[in-house]
Amino acid sequence: LLTMSLKELLIQKAMGRPFWRFILVQQLMNWRNAQSFCRTNHMDLSSVRKQSENQQIQQLMSTGGVTAVWIGLFRDSWEWSDKSTSSFRNWAPPEPQSTENATVLVISGSIRGQWEDWPCNTQFTFVCQEGKSMLRLVCVK
Repeated sequence: LLTMSLKELLIQKAMGRPFWRFILVQQLMNWRNAQSFCRTNHMDLSSVRKQSENQQIQQLMSTGGVTAVWIGLFRDSWEWSDKSTSSFRNWAPPEPQSTENATVLVISGSIRGQWEDWPCNTQFTFVCQEGKSMLRLVCVK
C-alpha cells in the first residue's frame, strides 16, 4: 500500500461522474502492473461507458500533459477490467488490429481521444476509476 505522500505524488488529478471518479496516475507501467496498482489501491483501470467519460479522460490527459494512457479494456472478446458491460467503443480507424497480447489505450491529440490497441508489455501512464463509498446506516435495537 502506498503512503499518502507517495499516492499524492503519483496521482495528478481526478475527474468524476456521480459515485465514480477517474484518476490519472503519472507513472509508466505495463497494462498488468497498472491494473494491479489500481486494484491494490481499491480501484480498477477505467471503464469508459460513453463519449462524455472518454472526454473526461481526455481532459485529464490534457491537464496532466500526457498523450497516451492505459484504460481497462482488454482483449478477451474485448471486455472491461472491472467486468462491467458497455457497447461504447471509440476505435481509431483501422483499429483494433493486433491479434496477440493487446490491450487498449486512449490517445489524445491528432486522433481526438480515439483508441488504439497496443501490446500489454508497453509502458504508459494510466487512468484508474474509483467508486465513491456509500454508507448505509442500520438502526439496531
